[in-house]
Amino acid sequence: MSATAQTKHARQLQEVTSELQWVSDRLSSQVRYLAAGLLAITWALITAPVERSLPIRPRGLIVVAVLAILALTVDLVQYAAAHRLVNSRRKRLELSEEPDDGYDPKNLWYRTRGGCFYCKVPLMIAACLAFLLAIIPPLFGF
Repeated sequence: MSATAQTKHARQLQEVTSELQWVSDRLSSQVRYLAAGLLAITWALITAPVERSLPIRPRGLIVVAVLAILALTVDLVQYAAAHRLVNSRRKRLELSEEPDDGYDPKNLWYRTRGGCFYCKVPLMIAACLAFLLAIIPPLFGF
């Protein structure tokens, strides 16, 4: 590969990596906002006086709340693992004069970080579906 092609490839890789970081951050933010919103709505529906509320089963709302809390917990674990991973790499770089090979995909913290990222989205989808299943039947009299 020519030097020009290598430079173009490096620039494209940097652009894609930057875009991936942006998309990942947005996805994580959306998970947090949606989980917080579902928790607020479910809490309001569970604690509403019976005479002013829809005939929604609290059990269904509790499932929604548990799924939302799990998604938030997995999000927290993801960032805690990422902090541990990045901090250990920083320490390794401080002790060495030479560049390292990057992150080891076999590292526990690396795998935890990735696993949590891919786990929180299905949890939120499940929470949203559970919420819809809990509120649609009472709204339409099913």
